[in-house]
Amino acid sequence: MAWAAEVVSKSTSIVSGLAVREHVVDLEADSSRPSRKVDGRELPDFKGTLRTKARDLALRDDRPPEASGRGLGPQHRHDLMTLGVSGLLIELYSPGLILPGIVG
Repeated sequence: MAWAAEVVSKSTSIVSGLAVREHVVDLEADSSRPSRKVDGRELPDFKGTLRTKARDLALRDDRPPEASGRGLGPQHRHDLMTLGVSGLLIELYSPGLILPGIVG
């Protein structure tokens, strides 16, 4: 409780290892398999036991970005979004041009 008061009054923060030692959080999970540490836990406000091991497969994608099936890279997505928003704005400022609105 003292830590919570200090965080609010002095706007402080702590690293994850210290948060575990101070019992601010229950555990520190690594980023590769976070659900393994909570599998089998029982929570006071949750009826039943947490079953999270099967979800590890959905959290991890070891394929390189070009093989992940996402298609366009971030720069291309940004360019297309800029083009679309620009088309909509042109259509709003000059109604009746039709083509910018369709592209947008």
